[in-house]
Amino acid sequence: MANRLTTNVPNLNRSLQSPNFISQGLVGVSQRDSDYHFTGCEFTANVPVSGFYYPYLNGYQTLNERDFTTTTSNGMTASSQFNILKVDFENGDNEVELKVLYSFEDDINKSAIRYTTRIAPNEVFYRNYPVENKYFALEIQNKSDGVIASGKGRTTLSRYTQYNTPAQSNDVINHNRLVNLERDTNDFLQDVILGRFTDIRKDSRIGIMDEVLTLNQTLWNNNSAFNFTSNSMRDCDIVSTSGLDTGTVKVSGLGIADTIVSEVVTLAGLTPVNLLLNYKAITDIRANNTNQGIVKISDALTGEVMNVMDANAGRSTALVYSPNVSDTSGKAIVLDININGVAGLINEPKLNIYKVDKNKNIQTLLHKDLTYDNVLNKNLTLNALVNGGDIVYGEVTSNALSGSLGHTSYSATINVVEYDN
Repeated sequence: MANRLTTNVPNLNRSLQSPNFISQGLVGVSQRDSDYHFTGCEFTANVPVSGFYYPYLNGYQTLNERDFTTTTSNGMTASSQFNILKVDFENGDNEVELKVLYSFEDDINKSAIRYTTRIAPNEVFYRNYPVENKYFALEIQNKSDGVIASGKGRTTLSRYTQYNTPAQSNDVINHNRLVNLERDTNDFLQDVILGRFTDIRKDSRIGIMDEVLTLNQTLWNNNSAFNFTSNSMRDCDIVSTSGLDTGTVKVSGLGIADTIVSEVVTLAGLTPVNLLLNYKAITDIRANNTNQGIVKISDALTGEVMNVMDANAGRSTALVYSPNVSDTSGKAIVLDININGVAGLINEPKLNIYKVDKNKNIQTLLHKDLTYDNVLNKNLTLNALVNGGDIVYGEVTSNALSGSLGHTSYSATINVVEYDN
């Protein structure tokens, strides 16, 4: 008896083979191809300033996210018989954000955003997204201020499960990218500090108070307390206590639209120099050269001190922080606070850490330290969420000024991680 297990399968005549795969109305779908191109799959994007572009909704543009009230059709692209969306995008000179929307019904109004990916300027982007539900759409958002974003792209569909090459540990990536990162030698904070994420940053603020100069003072070496609940813009000037300070410093603060704005100013020693921008609060000072004297920024009209940089510090020594994010949709997490110093007996000091929301109408106590007549060496976990435009600051209240029997000094540092979105 012949062994049928070794018999070759006969070739089918091409006329007996089905030339098309069930395509749900997609044009030109061939069973012999791995990628499926549908009509209009290639597009050119010109995204308006602060706007959104939907390439598969007849190139619809809007300034309002997911506003489809003026579109002629709310239809999406069918994809349920495929496994992968393969998105190519050659970006222009400005950063954009690509979102993938899915829906069980052929109506973009009923869709949900499932994947969000930032695309850097001039990046040749490629990403495979898994198919979910029955229909999909793309949204491209302009993330650059004051300019039109452009680019060209294409989406194809595949029946084959395909994965992108995993990212290496030294790749610069966005944390929303669909990659798996596994390593034994690094941790998340180390990767952030090393700059391996493009949209996450590590930052810190330090407040130094050598003695109690007034019964209520911001955590700095100055006998005053700034009003961080004020929502008014201020003209500011900067001055040093040393005539030798003539170098440049970078000033950052909360400005218009509750975003962090910065400028570089040249010191003129003992002569005050007006800042070009207006600020609600000064959140950081950084010197390019070591400053010889104490540098102060004040309200030019009232003289109210807004930030302090101790002599030879090279940075702000006031515990004042606001997230340095691209817009108010960004967020930060205050991870912890480290407190060192001596709390006097007579002073009975209270160290308070507050968060003020961007509207300046809600003030939240994050931490209150009631230690006195003792040495401090504390590291406390806060894990407090801070939104763009919010302010975190330290303040000390006491019963008496520092003296031989009641000396009080503090050095407090907060560590934060900032997310662009």
